[in-house]
Amino acid sequence: MTFKQIIRNFGLPFLLIFSLSLIALNWNNIGWLFNFRALKRVSQDIIEQSSPAEDKPLYQYVENEDQVDIPVLNLQAPIIVLETKDSNLLHQALDRGVVLYPGSALPGEKGIMVLLGHSAPSGWPDINYDRVFSEIIKLEKEDKININFHHYRYPYQVIDKHIFSLAQEEEFFAQNTSRNLLVLSTCYPPGKDLQRFIIVAELEK
Repeated sequence: MTFKQIIRNFGLPFLLIFSLSLIALNWNNIGWLFNFRALKRVSQDIIEQSSPAEDKPLYQYVENEDQVDIPVLNLQAPIIVLETKDSNLLHQALDRGVVLYPGSALPGEKGIMVLLGHSAPSGWPDINYDRVFSEIIKLEKEDKININFHHYRYPYQVIDKHIFSLAQEEEFFAQNTSRNLLVLSTCYPPGKDLQRFIIVAELEK
């Protein structure tokens, strides 16, 4: 009998017996490979871990329409969204609430979200929203400002306040930032279009 015949006659049975013995000795470790349900579960786990997570809302759902809410001032006002910087349309919109300045960031986005609102001197009649931002000068660091937008609430916290010239305000709005900032802007002194008083707040994480 030649060597090739010996291998053909005894080699394959030997390999089969050896493989079965190896499986039996290590069954506790590799038995799950022959459990198709377990194998399916492992496969699903791997797929789920490697798949990108679905986007889930990070903020509280609310029934309110778009509005700014400042609890410490007991202030609520609708947010009017415009897509034009036409001064006549901006002034008309300010009679209906506060205006989301066209081109500024939206709530939750990186950048600066700018809300414009009227202010008026003490004793001015409470007509439309002429006095809506008259008291934001009283806000202090860490005061809360809630923005309800598209039925989600975005909580901001006051971090700073400034009095700017009109040119300084434009420069501030134009800056690029990776932060999530909110700016409330109104005339200063109240009722006079000479300067701007602004509140700066940052989105809470």
